Amino acid sequence: MHPIRKVVIFGAGAMGAYFVTQFLSVPGFSTAVLARGDRYKHLKRDGLMVNGQHYTIPMIHPDDDNE
Repeated sequence: MHPIRKVVIFGAGAMGAYFVTQFLSVPGFSTAVLARGDRYKHLKRDGLMVNGQHYTIPMIHPDDDNE
């Protein structure tokens, strides 16, 4: 079995925001947030602030052609 190195978080509510920031701090680990509409636009433009720290989050829109 191969170790998990890529994760997509579905939404960035309280739990999603927590987990995405934890995954972003792991070297060699790839993570992104899946969102649409205003939430997608806001997170892509402004990133995320958690416990006073700003995070730039890789975003995925469900209608985009992603691999």
